[in-house]
Amino acid sequence: MAWGILLLAIVFSALLAIIFKYYQKYEVNTPVAIVFNYIVAASLAFAFSNHTPSLTKLIEFEWFWASLGLALLFITLFNLLAFTNQNIGVTQTQIANKTTFIFPAIMGIWLFNESVNWLKVLGIIAAVVAVIITAKEKSEPASKKHSNFLLIIVLFLGSGLLDLLLSYAQNELIPNNELSLFSGYSFALAGTFGAVQLVFKLVKKQISIKKKDIYGGVLLGIPNYFSIYLFLKALSFKGMESSVTFTVFNMGIIVTATMLSALLFKEKISSNKLVAISLAIAAIALVSFSDKF
Repeated sequence: MAWGILLLAIVFSALLAIIFKYYQKYEVNTPVAIVFNYIVAASLAFAFSNHTPSLTKLIEFEWFWASLGLALLFITLFNLLAFTNQNIGVTQTQIANKTTFIFPAIMGIWLFNESVNWLKVLGIIAAVVAVIITAKEKSEPASKKHSNFLLIIVLFLGSGLLDLLLSYAQNELIPNNELSLFSGYSFALAGTFGAVQLVFKLVKKQISIKKKDIYGGVLLGIPNYFSIYLFLKALSFKGMESSVTFTVFNMGIIVTATMLSALLFKEKISSNKLVAISLAIAAIALVSFSDKF
């Protein structure tokens, strides 16, 4: 049961990258679709929450400011994630996005006095090297290669900041019974920030909203919510250690997204990509299981 739920979480997470690639193919307006995605994700989160207080009471929650910060990161990074998936590659994007676990690991060592050993340090180094190899993968003109490198690094650091904030909020601010509520408001606030920008562009007649943009948002919002919901569900099973769950989840997304992109979009798996994938998987395993030795 637990493994089946975790497998579904991996598939839904990998689908996000594939959907972004199809946006490019069918000329879906990505920023517009992302706004509708958050509306759908928030609606699902509230539907699965036992209690949804009024907006006027939102600021009274201890986690409100963390939710606000996450919302800003959500909308910014999701647009960047879409751009890098579409213009740099699924594999490179997933490696940059899924090795950011090192940031909460470093925070745990620094702020919460968690254990540190040579395996954990080696895992962190391997993750950084994997991202650097990933960022330098594209064999293109020097100017574009430099631009791609910066985008991958910004995605890596931005996603790391998001993981840090989320990890801190989960450990220090959010009661277990408010997790779905916290997710729902974070999604809703992200959608609100995106909608404000969208309205501004509509007034300026810089964009238009088409049916396929709305359908694209719905198509993205469903796996976006369930990838998180099912992962948290898998974590709740007592017979499955969290270190194993995190490891399988992150490794599974990198491998699944790479295989799907190679199958559906004929993305080439170069020797550099294989080295980066191997280092990323090794980094995840080393950090996750370092406390076992």
